[in-house]
Amino acid sequence: MIASLASKRVSHEEFVSDFYTISSCKNTCSGSFHGIPDITGWQSLDATRGIIELQPPTLIRRTGRPQTRRHHNTMDERTDRSNKKCGICKELGHNRSTCPTNPENRR
Repeated sequence: MIASLASKRVSHEEFVSDFYTISSCKNTCSGSFHGIPDITGWQSLDATRGIIELQPPTLIRRTGRPQTRRHHNTMDERTDRSNKKCGICKELGHNRSTCPTNPENRR
């Protein structure tokens, strides 16, 4: 934006907010910050006040690859998929490793 304004010889200062000035940035941090008190000033925890000690969550991870949460629609269906054609008998529906006429596949 600044480069396009400079090519038109227009001042960019009227298009930029005062929020981005250096004085505004300094005013943001001009207030006082209160630090954390020393550990001796902390209150002690006890069970009579109803404070419960937090435990880590019980997470059960399943083995294997996690399932996808994707919902398939009509765009995901493949229409160009052709049937398998066997390289030995040239019939559709199976390939050469499952061909019924191939004697090597019989057990």
